Amino acid sequence: MNNENLRALGDHINKTLNKRSDKKLGFGLLVFEFGEKPEVSYISNCVREDMIPVLRGYADKIEKEIDKQEIPNKLTYEKTCYSNYKEAGRKAENSTNEKEKAYFLGLESYWLNLWGKYLEIQ
Repeated sequence: MNNENLRALGDHINKTLNKRSDKKLGFGLLVFEFGEKPEVSYISNCVREDMIPVLRGYADKIEKEIDKQEIPNKLTYEKTCYSNYKEAGRKAENSTNEKEKAYFLGLESYWLNLWGKYLEIQ
């Protein structure tokens, strides 16, 4: 994205955010191509001195959130797969509509397959 397009996008975002707001809202937008060492373009309606602490604070916040995320343990995962598998089976068994029954049988198979794949990698 060239600088002219980025500025136009920034102006549009600023006008949209602050059109009906009692408070003036600041924003920062990072644009980059995916890859190993992306070149980053940046646009904001703030001065750099105000934006840098906001970016650092947000980076810290999302790093902490990632650290807090718990990966489900094996027992929790197995219980989830098993209970969803059983629930789909019950719904398929009780369904009188053939399309609905086929859907739940497919869902039952999905959970059984997912559970089996999980057990294979353990």
